[in-house]
Amino acid sequence: MKKESKKIEKEKDASAEIRSAPILADEDERRLFYVALTRAKESVTITYAREDAERRETLPSAFIDEIKSELVEQLSTEKSEEKFKEDRGFQFQSTSPQPSPYQGEGENQNKAFVQELFDKQGLSPTALNNYLECPWKYFYQNLIRIPSAPTIHQAYGIAVHASLQDLFSILKKEDKGKSFLLDSFEGHLNRQFVSERDRASLLEKGKKSLGGWYDTYSDSWNINVLTEMRINGISLSLDTGLRRYDTGEINDVRLTGVLDKVEFIEDNIVNVVDYKTGKPKTRNDVMGNTKSSNGNYYRQLVFYKLLLTHFNDGAYSMQSGTIDFIEPDEKENYHKETFEISDEEVSELTTTIQRVADEITTLAFWDKTCDEKDCEFCGLRKLMRVSSR
Repeated sequence: MKKESKKIEKEKDASAEIRSAPILADEDERRLFYVALTRAKESVTITYAREDAERRETLPSAFIDEIKSELVEQLSTEKSEEKFKEDRGFQFQSTSPQPSPYQGEGENQNKAFVQELFDKQGLSPTALNNYLECPWKYFYQNLIRIPSAPTIHQAYGIAVHASLQDLFSILKKEDKGKSFLLDSFEGHLNRQFVSERDRASLLEKGKKSLGGWYDTYSDSWNINVLTEMRINGISLSLDTGLRRYDTGEINDVRLTGVLDKVEFIEDNIVNVVDYKTGKPKTRNDVMGNTKSSNGNYYRQLVFYKLLLTHFNDGAYSMQSGTIDFIEPDEKENYHKETFEISDEEVSELTTTIQRVADEITTLAFWDKTCDEKDCEFCGLRKLMRVSSR
């Protein structure tokens, strides 16, 4: 497959040119392209295929032509293609029982590579939920972390969470009122890369939702809190026989998480609050007891209790967990759902984590796909298999 490449020098000038170009219909592609450019410190190399796997001609992103010609240098990709052919066995091989030209030593390299990444990244509530939803969603988003630009909804959620953190951080000293919260939200939203049209829409939505949320709870909330409590890693012992690939020793799994808010009830007894910016769900939806729900929200709360149980010698005892919906329902009412997490539920989650850790580090998921018919991540995995032939 032939490729063309363009190297963009003077990254700041190039990214500025992209930002000033007219807004197109495909905002997601524009946002992703801009994020990729602005991550570079000195230069950016853009590589694209002139033909796909079926030998059909493809076109590069339209945004490439928007870059000033004096900032672009054409490069040859012959050496890169040769290197790709040499390495693709390691990148794409299958571990299935069927004969494969890439099995053997390459399979061992894959296991060692995944083991190293897994040890480094650890397992967060989001990563666990992603794996249970689709192993390849976890692989691409959480394990190898393919860069992606935040969606409009994610940008909105980032701004909301940041403004709530600002609010509860300042409340310990003084209550600056609803205007402080709304101004903070607007400031954080302005830092997100969204179109002006989307920014105006999100600003209106956020100020309305956060304003109503403030009015509903400002007379009753607990201000003795920790915000954005980051647990960088606790070691969960795996006593199920899982062994490291490289040493053969029993392996632990590193658990991580960021708790939106920890409310102190009494001494070291706490309630953990997790903010959600989507439409409110019923209690049964949160717990995964309905046909349309997956239980991800509730699993997060159980995960947080597991984290706090092992964090700092149990310095915090989690009595309960709350899902706090920042958006109102159709009748403009706000909802919170609070749960007491049992030790049995924590034990069940520990067993799930042990199973998932074993599947990841042994590559048991390598030839599996999820049940979603049009899963983009499974589709990418299938594309990898085609490319490796």
